[in-house]
Amino acid sequence: MQYLEKAGVGNYTSTICFHAQQAVEKYLKAFLILHDIDFPRTHDVDYLLLECRKIDRSNFKFDFKSLTEQILR
Repeated sequence: MQYLEKAGVGNYTSTICFHAQQAVEKYLKAFLILHDIDFPRTHDVDYLLLECRKIDRSNFKFDFKSLTEQILR
């Protein structure tokens, strides 16, 4: 842990964002699979979120735009 503190969090921002995006993507896909919804092979969390909202709008009020933008950099 001390190494990470000395190195600075800025050096790990892209890795942190990547893993956050992966976690979100897997969660959304699992929700769709649970509800027997077919979806194309994609990493687009915005698309997956829209598909989840078709099933349950009240529990998917997220905005992943900043997460998606970080990954695309």
